[in-house]
This record gives sequence, structure tokens and C-alpha cells, in this order.
Amino acid sequence: MPRVRAWLSSKILTYCLLLGLLVTGGYFYLFPGSLALLEGRTDVVMSDGTDSMSQSFGYDMLKDLWQNNPSRFFYGAIYYDGADPEKGTALWYPLSDRWLGLLASYVFPVEQVSTAYVYALIVLNGLCMFLLCSYLGWARAVGFALSFAWAVNCYVRARAKVHTAMVGIYHLPLIFLGVLLVVRGRSWRSLLAAMVALLLAGTTAHYYLVTCVFMSPLFVIFALVQPGVRARWKKVLLRFTLAVLPLIGLLAANFYFVVPPYAKITSEESKSYGVGEADVSIFQMVYAARPIDYLGGDIALQNAQSEINPLRALVNRHILANLGDGGNPHERTNGIRWTILILSLAAFGFLISGRIQERVTRNNLIFFLFFGFFGFWLSLAPDVPAVGFSPSYWLYHLFPKIRVPARAGIMVHFGLLMVTGFFLAEPSLRRWKKVLVFPGVLFLLLLADYPPLEEMPMAKVAPAYSALHRSHGPCGVGMIFPFVSASLTWKLGMYYTVQRMRGSDCPSLNAWGDSAKIVRLEAIFPPTSEFIKTLSSSSLTADTVERLVRCTPLNWLVFLDGTPVDWAGALCQRLGWSFSSDLVCVAPVRNKKLERQPDQCL
Repeated sequence: MPRVRAWLSSKILTYCLLLGLLVTGGYFYLFPGSLALLEGRTDVVMSDGTDSMSQSFGYDMLKDLWQNNPSRFFYGAIYYDGADPEKGTALWYPLSDRWLGLLASYVFPVEQVSTAYVYALIVLNGLCMFLLCSYLGWARAVGFALSFAWAVNCYVRARAKVHTAMVGIYHLPLIFLGVLLVVRGRSWRSLLAAMVALLLAGTTAHYYLVTCVFMSPLFVIFALVQPGVRARWKKVLLRFTLAVLPLIGLLAANFYFVVPPYAKITSEESKSYGVGEADVSIFQMVYAARPIDYLGGDIALQNAQSEINPLRALVNRHILANLGDGGNPHERTNGIRWTILILSLAAFGFLISGRIQERVTRNNLIFFLFFGFFGFWLSLAPDVPAVGFSPSYWLYHLFPKIRVPARAGIMVHFGLLMVTGFFLAEPSLRRWKKVLVFPGVLFLLLLADYPPLEEMPMAKVAPAYSALHRSHGPCGVGMIFPFVSASLTWKLGMYYTVQRMRGSDCPSLNAWGDSAKIVRLEAIFPPTSEFIKTLSSSSLTADTVERLVRCTPLNWLVFLDGTPVDWAGALCQRLGWSFSSDLVCVAPVRNKKLERQPDQCL
């Protein structure tokens, strides 16, 4: 019993230390977003001002649905009928996003939920990586260091400011942990643990799930190179089949039971799969990684000035100056700590020189070097070496939404972290390797290699449209004027206006809809600053809007910033509606249902 208590105390202390390290590291790497989170700010959010700006609306919607329609959380997509007045919409929130986001919405203001979600994912990344390192029997100091490197890196911080769900890279260590539990374990407990690990991996972002399905043959190869598998392949096959069944069941249920049977949108309408329209997407070319990206730093944070490594600063400036037509920094952020690159290069040198005698270590080094190489190839453009002969080309043709090859770069990072771990765990340790295994040494090297000098970007949160808040009762269909579609005017439609709709469940003609209708409506109400400037002298436009409002009928109008206040107020007065200072015009009774489509009235 004393031995058991000592073992348990050691485990508890280990994970408390690791948790403290990850929470502290996450605070400094997310600062000042982490400070805004703790202060409960409602006026700013950690974001570059683009995609993640609309998430406050999404998390507000999740909380409202959980309180009124909790069963919708258990379908593949979350059906929401408070956006598109015709069919509603199916929102493909990853399982981690919907549940962690929902939990955070009861603790933090909705404007800070996205930051809380990122923070939780960083901690989860590190914990899952440490579980894998511990199962492999690596030194605790190595496990701490590699878990820290996996939890916070350039790729993670680039995603934290724009695509928050993609911060969750915990799936890769969980997949490999699950495979190891299958092939090395002999008991039902290890099989159950493998089931849980693989099932939790299935809660990550759909983008990663699809990519991992594409790369699934590599996971099978990893199992085959483990010792003793061939001698007991029948039992391993049975255990592997049982271990993946819960994951397959989860993915199948999410795919076939997308929305509730009463939803107006169909499952097929919510999906997008099959061969893409073009042989090669322009996104695949613009947002493909280049080899130099893996030497860069926080280019997504534009850190050319704060980079302490002068050579990496040169690399950063080169990447930023050569992003290509339409490229952006966060899709090209794949920089790996140079300490990891150097140790991986040393491992490769030891391997090819025959100085690593341990067969298990040698096989795993070869595998993860190949895994990293394949991830690197997958991250490149679809014409490397030629169109039709690259993995990114075939992945896009199988799943056209997977059209940003550079996102596969995180697999390169994971592969090299595993190479480093196996290399340092190799039995014939040399003097310099022993120093790295000493507690704190490798961690401090990784911290010094990539310190949190560059602050995360913060964006101002626009106030919500109070006149449309759900507390005012039922909300009928309205329109954001000039017509702003989510598909054609991202900056206004998704980044700015949608965040101001938080607290509201008013269906809007602008939110979704078929592209042909959007084109027709935007021909009448083009969402441009030039068009807005002409409104004061245009009675024809006011007549058209009034006809549309009365014909459909509509219940509210939101005028974009820049719309002449006098013109908007006069139009609102013609309608007999109330006009607020934030350019919102609302009918006295706002529960009229949509009777005609807008293009029928125009």
C-alpha cells in the first residue's frame, strides 16, 4: 500500500506540474488575450479582425440552442433556424468546439469564449502529447519539453488569431497513443484506453479528421513496425478492429444523422463532397507551403522586428515579402523550433551512419522521418512534382473543402517532435544527449528558441444590435442593407455584421441562400462604399427598398456603417418603423413571416 500511495502521489505531482506549466505558458503566449479573458472584457477579443470576429454570435447561438433545443447538439451538424429564413442552416461545429464552447459560455462573457476555447485546446494539446511520451517510457523531462513544444508553437498561435478550432492538434498524439495501446497492450484495460483515445481524437476539427482519414494507411504502417506485431497479428487485428469501432460509429453517425428530421435543410444540402469544380483549386496554389516556411517564426503575427534569432528574422522577412498573389501570413505559418530541427537532423545523421543499434528505435525513427516527409509533401502545391502526382491534388479531389495544403504542415512538426523523442530515448546516450535529458534543460532550450515576445493581436468588438435582441420577443425576417452575403462580402458580412447580431436570433436574407439569388440581389443593392455614397441623392433606391420590405414582407433593416443617417431615418419613417442610433430600423410588430422571395418582389 505505501508503494501504491507513493506511485499515485508521484503521478498527481507530475500532472499538477505539467498543468501548471501549460496554463502558465498558455497565458504568456496568448497575452493580452489571456488577460482580457480573465478580466471578462466585452469590448475586445483576441483576433486579427477576420474570421474569429463572428464567433461571439456563434457561441451565443450555441448557448441559446442548448437552453431551448439541446437535442440538436447530438447531430453531425447543429441545425439553427434563426439565420436563413427559408431553410435554416446546418453549422458543422467540431465536437470539441460545441461542447467546450458551450461550457465556457457559462463561465465567461460570450465575447471571450473563443479565447477560453483556444486556451483549453492548448492545455489539451500538451496533456495528450505527454500521455504519449509517458506511454513510450521517455524521460519525464523530455516529455514535459515536447508536450510544451506541441502545446504552443508558431502554427498554434497563427490559428489562435483566426481559425480557433484548428488550435486543437491533440488528435495526432491521441491517434498514435491509441495504436500503441492496441499493439503493445494485452489486457482489456489497454483496449478500452485505446478506444477512448481514438474516440477523443474524433472530436477535433473536421479538416484534421478528413486529412487523417486520407493518411490512415500510415497509421497502419506504424502499427506494423512495432515489435511482436507479426507474431500475433490475428490478435492485434482483432484488438485494432474493436478499438476503432467507437470512432467509426461516431463519424458514421455524424455523417448520416446530420440534422434533425424536422429540419428544413436536408443533410445533402449541408454537405460538400465529390470532385471539385476545377482540376486544381486556386487556393491550393496560393495557400500551399514552401520549404522555407518550416524555418520561419511567428510570421502570422508579423514579428520580423521582435524575432531574437537574426537568421530566422531574415527568413521571416523573406516569407512576408513573397507571400504570392493573394496569400496571407497565417496560412504560411509552419515554423518549427530550430532546436527540434537540429536534433532531428542529428537523429537522421546517427541513423544513416548506423550508430543507432536498437531495432525498435531505428524502426520508429525511420517511420516518423517518413511521416514528416509525407506531411511535408502533402503541404506543398498540387503540382509537386506534377499535377496529378501529388497527395494534395488527390486529397482535394476526394474532399474539395480540403483545399489549403499548408495546413498539413502540422504533421511535419509532429513527426520531428517524435523523431527528437525517440532519438533522446535511444539507449546509448552520449554526454551531450544526457545533458538534454536532465530536468529543465531541453524545456529551457525550447523556450529560449521561441519565447512569447510577440503579443497576440486584439480586435475591438462592435456593440450588439440591442433593438434586435431576443429579449424583445419574436423576430421576423429582415435584411442588412445594402445586401451583404456571407459568400461574396466576407469582410462586412461575416467579420463585422454577424458579430453585432449576437444576442439575436433574427433570420436574415443576407446570411445564406443560393448563389444565383445573391447575384441578382447584389446587382440591385451592391455592397460597396461607392453605392452607399449615392444613397442621399437616390429616391429610386428608397422606393425599391420600401417595395421589397412591404412585398416580402420584412420586419427590420440594419444599415451598414457609412449609410447616410438622414437617408436611413427618412426611409424608416416612410415605413412607420422605429429608428435607433446604431442604424437599425424595426417594425412595431416584428413577427410577419416571409411570404415571397425577394427576387419575386423586385
